[in-house]
Amino acid sequence: MKAPRIAKKRNVIKILADTNALKARLNQLKRRTFELQKTFEGNFPKYPSSKFEDVREFNIKLINLKARLNHLTPMLTRNRKKVSERIVFLSKDIQNLQEANKQLSNS
Repeated sequence: MKAPRIAKKRNVIKILADTNALKARLNQLKRRTFELQKTFEGNFPKYPSSKFEDVREFNIKLINLKARLNHLTPMLTRNRKKVSERIVFLSKDIQNLQEANKQLSNS
């Protein structure tokens, strides 16, 4: 009878470790997004007026990205697999936005 209890405790520990790892990854993505927003706001006066549409699109994408990140936090306890998949997509989006920000800064 004691074996199932130990197995259950191990399963709970594994679930908590997975959840904590996802929380840490999510917090890291939030920090990267915050830094990206700060660099965007700092460079905003430098952008040429001819790039207005690109700057506007970048800002909209950044806002949508932040909303999707905030939406993942409550989902973390219910569906870890889906959250981990979405984190991969969001990290790719952040990388694309960082590249776009570099292109806007260089122009």
